[in-house]
Amino acid sequence: MIKYRSVGAVLHCSGSDLKTYGGNLMGLGNTFAGNMVEILAPVDGKVVQLFEVEDHVFKNKIVGDGLAIEPCSNVFVAPASGVVVNVARTKHSISIQITGKATIMVHMGLDTVYLGGSAFKCFVAENQAVKCGDIIAEMDLEDVLKNQKSIITPIILIDNKSARLKKTRENFVRRQDKLFTVML
Repeated sequence: MIKYRSVGAVLHCSGSDLKTYGGNLMGLGNTFAGNMVEILAPVDGKVVQLFEVEDHVFKNKIVGDGLAIEPCSNVFVAPASGVVVNVARTKHSISIQITGKATIMVHMGLDTVYLGGSAFKCFVAENQAVKCGDIIAEMDLEDVLKNQKSIITPIILIDNKSARLKKTRENFVRRQDKLFTVML
């Protein structure tokens, strides 16, 4: 069970859990009456704007908006609390539903699906509840690069055209730094 404390009009989760503003949190599924959810960096690395990502699907925001990170560590954590709704068969992509209206995808590397899962260890399963900061996966950066694939990792709010994002202006983030705020 996640415990929360209220500070004025702001509701903060204890420890490394999800932070929400202006709303009520209704259990781990993160159903909000309010409008904003913070998405934290799942890995240490350099922030990359989507228009700079060398992949047509992400560059053109076909699956959604967000940011990417060029990781400098191999451990990935949940960027928000929620329920895992998809783990790619090849373990390169994990999606977490954080509210009834929002799902975040962590897509580790570009074209890494072609590695058949060999560069990844996944520590979560579909329908599993996760807390922000829980370890969800590892990516073998050297193996990905050795196979001439990119380690650039998009973090995407998928299929939500009505949400707006306020993105970090930082050039480098550490795990659990604020990456972007979703305004639903």
